Parts: sequence; structure tokens; C-alpha cells
Amino acid sequence: MVRSLIQGAIATIKRAVKKKGANDIDMKVMWLSNLLRFLNNLEQYSGEDKFTQFSTQKQAEQCLRNFDLSEYRRVINDVAIWVYGGVTKLIEEEVQPLLVAAIIDHEGIGLNGPEEKPARPAINTSSGTEGGYVDPSEAPNKLLHLLNRFNSIFQKHGLDPQLIAKIFRETFYFICAGSLNNILLRKDMCHWSKGMQIRYNVAQVEQWARDAKVHDNDRQLTSIDTLEPIIQAAALLQVSPSKKCPMHVLRHDFVVAG
Repeated sequence: MVRSLIQGAIATIKRAVKKKGANDIDMKVMWLSNLLRFLNNLEQYSGEDKFTQFSTQKQAEQCLRNFDLSEYRRVINDVAIWVYGGVTKLIEEEVQPLLVAAIIDHEGIGLNGPEEKPARPAINTSSGTEGGYVDPSEAPNKLLHLLNRFNSIFQKHGLDPQLIAKIFRETFYFICAGSLNNILLRKDMCHWSKGMQIRYNVAQVEQWARDAKVHDNDRQLTSIDTLEPIIQAAALLQVSPSKKCPMHVLRHDFVVAG
């Protein structure tokens, strides 16, 4: 009966996530949180020494005596990883349309180089809507609002702080990689003022992480380490004595996976 109950629960959760939660990050996060709590309970009450050493006397007395559910722990862990992948994918799909406009095109400190060309429109390429223009002046606020919404969902469903930090590390890596790849492809980025603008825009994301108190293994702010390559690229754009930075220098120093 115990095995049938667990098998039925796993099948029902997978069905619910596939059908009802395909594009619903709130539902995916809810099931991710529930699966991890269930997995923790199976470990805590398994009776195995490596888990019971952290249990109270009462919890140790309540450990399973007649069941070995270790095989189901592996299954539940695999389902949790699958749901986690769905959560990060939905986050990337929502961040993608705002990425270039918020990090590259936004001119928050009012610097315009004499040789710069007008900023290209940011196109929404992730939702399938061709020509979806995002106003660079509004994009940073929209991006920060999106990060706040994600964090609120994580907090509401009680995700572990280390897991929240891991999700944001991946999100910031996605922002960094997408921004840097766009810089390498655009000749209008070769100006010191662009470097200052980009650094200012990235700093807003960093400040958000500080305000949100994102932690990783009890160390604050390590989730923004993945923004370092775009910070270095912005610094390189600023330091050229000629006020122009050859793009091949950036391409040589920074290689980002596609």
C-alpha cells in the first residue's frame, strides 16, 4: 500500500506539471517545493544512520521499521530535477525579451558618445511574437519587477534559500551570457560611454540581489558572481585611451557558450 501510494503520487504530480503547469511557474515551484520536502522526509525517517544522526530522539523513534524506500528517493529526486529544469526554462523565457533592452540599450545615466548610433530596438524572440518592441527606458524596471515576482513565488512556497540562490545564479548567468553575446555582435558597442552605461545597468541587478538578500551556502551575494564577465567587458570598453575599444579585443578575452 505504501509503494502504491508513492507511485500514484509521483504519476499524478508528473501529469499535473505537464498539463496544468506547462507555462505556470507558480505551479511548478509549488510542486518542486513539495517534492523536496517529501524527499527530505523520506530521508529523515528512513532509519539510515547518515540521516538519523541529525534527528531528535522523537524523530528517531518514528523512523520506518519495515520499509526500504531508497529506490523511491531516487525517483522523486529525478522528478524534482525535471521540475527544476522546467522552472529555470520558464524564467529564461520571461527574461529573454527584456535582456538586451535592460542591460545594453538602456541609457540610465544619459551618456551619448558622439560616434554612437541610435540603439537598436529590443525584439522579443522568445515568445514567438515578431517585432515585439521593448522600450529601453522601461526595461530595467520591468526586469527588476520580474526578479521580484520570481523571488516572491519562491518565498511563498518555502523553497530552501540555497536552492533560491542556485536558481538566481543560473538566471544571472543567462543574463550575462545573452548580454555579452549581443555586445560581441554589435559594432555600435565600441565606445567608452557604452561601457559606462552597461556597467550602470548591471549594477542595478547587483543592487537588487543585495536588497533581496540572496544567499548561497550562508554567504551573501555569491549569486551575482556569474555577472562578472559582463562587468569585465564593460570595464574593458571604458579603459581604451582612444575612447574606442576594438571588438576583436573583447572577442579574444571573453568566450561565452551559446
